[in-house]
Amino acid sequence: MKKSSRRSAPLPIAFFLGFLAPQAAFASDANCSSSQLPWSPAVTANLQSSTPVGTAIAGSDTFSSVVIQCASSWADAEGTACAGGGNHWSFAPSSGVINPTAYPGVYTTTGMPPGIGYELLDEAGNALPLDGSGRHDTGVAIATGATTIPVHFRVRKVATRVAATSFSLNMTLSCAGNEWANVNAAGSTASFQLSINPVLHTCNMVVSDLQVALPQVHTARFNGVGSTAGGKSSTLDFQCDADATATINFTDASDPGNAGDKLTLLSGSTATGVGVRLTVDGTAVTFSPNEAFHSGGTELPLQNTTAAAAVEQIPFSAEYVQTGPSVTPGTVQARSLVNISYH
Repeated sequence: MKKSSRRSAPLPIAFFLGFLAPQAAFASDANCSSSQLPWSPAVTANLQSSTPVGTAIAGSDTFSSVVIQCASSWADAEGTACAGGGNHWSFAPSSGVINPTAYPGVYTTTGMPPGIGYELLDEAGNALPLDGSGRHDTGVAIATGATTIPVHFRVRKVATRVAATSFSLNMTLSCAGNEWANVNAAGSTASFQLSINPVLHTCNMVVSDLQVALPQVHTARFNGVGSTAGGKSSTLDFQCDADATATINFTDASDPGNAGDKLTLLSGSTATGVGVRLTVDGTAVTFSPNEAFHSGGTELPLQNTTAAAAVEQIPFSAEYVQTGPSVTPGTVQARSLVNISYH
């Protein structure tokens, strides 16, 4: 049984330079529009204490494709570029300062909580650079007709400790000095609404790949579909932080969609007509499809109520179970994933 985990990393020391967000005046002409704007995605992400500093916070990725339609009169006096040089659409905070962090392509801005940085990425996952005016350059040129701008936003952990927080990061999309992406400033906003919930108390499996060796049994021990033989007891041991509260469930590693109570045999098994069943307190474990929680699978509480870290145990048993009209002898191998969800 496997449970992957990550370790925290120290935060490098860095100096931060601030760039004032541009305050250029825009022309009165409203020559471009977009039905995708204003855009206000809401994201809630759980941040485990084991997430290394500098790592993207799982669940914070937000995607969209903004299509902008511009009339033929969009251009500046020269008809070639955005005011101030360049001809690319760009993102800038509605107000405040953009600060680079110790991590390339990761920034903070006025009003963001400490310990969190944001990224704006292109379609290939590359960070949008700051142009000479301090805006995030999308690399997409303004043009007559329809233009598509892929948007990928996410946040990263940039400090060791991050408090629970909710915040709004407001960006405007424009061609500097010439055109708003959608008629005016209010219509051209991407407002990212984020809630970050740190999980400060975690549990990790003491043995990340626990192997349970079932005894040899004779095929005569089975007397029909659902009959069992060869049970072996064991425990799942978890190293839990003080006051950690979690829930575990199980997924069939060979068939992640399995919502039954019998593990599918691995491809190297040679026996037929038999599977493996897990039980807790004599009750068969039902597997949760695709590692999901609250989907009908068996969920077991995992809790350390003490003020110090401790090893918590969940006793279980594994046994052979007949799945076909007859059982042929051979080897049996099956694997389950253990999933942990924090409250």
